[in-house]
Amino acid sequence: MLLQGALEAQRFPEAARESVRKLAECARLLGPAIHAESDYGDETQWRTPWEIFGETDAQRAFVVAEEAVSLANQLIAEGT
Repeated sequence: MLLQGALEAQRFPEAARESVRKLAECARLLGPAIHAESDYGDETQWRTPWEIFGETDAQRAFVVAEEAVSLANQLIAEGT
């Protein structure tokens, strides 16, 4: 939410906005709700993380995380 807010406030240079937008999307995909479920499961449904997430979910999360790291490194290298 912080990245999205900063984008809307135009706090990034034009050249960096697309990378920041993609980074914000990665953060949304792996945000707090997913983090909580992957650590604690779904307590309301009495489901463990292993019941919620499978290998395919883990592989997708890994791809998103790799993209986020790449984007962050790119932004750092550009001095954004």
